[in-house]
Amino acid sequence: MPVRIMLFSILNFLLLFSVDAQIQHKKTSVKGEEVSYTSNGMTFKGYIAYDTAKKAERPAIIVVHEWWGCNEYAHKRARMLASLGYIAMAIDMYGDGKIAEDPKTAGEFAMVLYKDPALAKSRIEAAVNKLKEYPETNQMKIGAIG
Repeated sequence: MPVRIMLFSILNFLLLFSVDAQIQHKKTSVKGEEVSYTSNGMTFKGYIAYDTAKKAERPAIIVVHEWWGCNEYAHKRARMLASLGYIAMAIDMYGDGKIAEDPKTAGEFAMVLYKDPALAKSRIEAAVNKLKEYPETNQMKIGAIG
C-alpha cells in the first residue's frame, strides 16, 4: 500500500473518530426536562431541551407538535435543536399532555384549535412565556417550527 493512501486512511479514521467523539459529547451535554405551564386555567405539559455545556444565552425555538400531541417525536426534535445550539421547547397544544392514539381522536383534538385561532395563539404565547423563564433564552431571538 502506498504511503499516501495509508496516511490518508489514518487521517480519515482520526477525523471520523474525532467527529464521533464530538457528537457523543453533545448528546451527553444536552439536557431535556418536562415542564408545566398554564393558560386560561388549564395546565400544559411541554418539554425543554438545551446544551448545558453552553453557558451564554442562545436563540430559542418553539416546536409545535404534529396532530398526535406533544409526544416523544416532538421531544426528540427539541433535543436535536438543542444539540445545534438552541434552547428548544416542544409545546403542548392540547393540554394536560394529551396524546392522540388514533386519527379520529387526533382530528378532534386539533379541530378545537382550528376553529379558534385565538385559543391556539394564547397557548403558544403561554409556552413562549415559560421558555422566557430560562436564563439560557435570548428573548430577542425566538422562532417556531411545526
